Amino acid sequence: MTFAEALRRAMEERGIKQKHIVSATGFSDAYVSMLVNGKVGDPKFSTAEKVIHALGMSLDEFSALRSSDE
Repeated sequence: MTFAEALRRAMEERGIKQKHIVSATGFSDAYVSMLVNGKVGDPKFSTAEKVIHALGMSLDEFSALRSSDE
C-alpha cells in the first residue's frame, strides 16, 4: 500500500479531515492534498512523521497499516 493509500485509509478510519492535517502540521492545503492524492509519492521522513502524528498514530501503527493488503 502506498503512503497516500495508507493516509486516506487512516483518515477515513479515524474520521479525520484534510483540514485537520493542515492545521496540525502547518503544511499548506495544496501540499496535504498532494500527499493525500499520491502526487508526492513517499514523502521525506520528517514530513511523514508530522502527518502520522497528526493522525494520532505511532510510526509503527502506520507502518503496519501500510504493510496490510486489505
